[in-house]
Amino acid sequence: MAGTVFEGGLAIRYQPLGHFEFSLSGAANLPSQPDENRVRRTVIRPLGADVTFCDDGTEPSATHGMPIKDGEILVYDGHDLSIFRIFCALTADVRIAYYGT
Repeated sequence: MAGTVFEGGLAIRYQPLGHFEFSLSGAANLPSQPDENRVRRTVIRPLGADVTFCDDGTEPSATHGMPIKDGEILVYDGHDLSIFRIFCALTADVRIAYYGT
């Protein structure tokens, strides 16, 4: 999925930086990025249950946060993933791929 990201009007080439799979039940931070200074895009796909996420430092729950439906893919363009929280009321296998410079 290598390609180009436009950042501040400039075209920046990005490359795969690694992927992770984890089982989620309750709330958690995303797994550590390979190199957080290089990450520009994160692709998230829950399997087995819906999840919600917050990227503003608040805690996601079944009633608070942005939903990602089971099997859907979220492409998140952002640099600071330290405040990104994800929640699942049931149990989901979450697949994450990081891309960057």
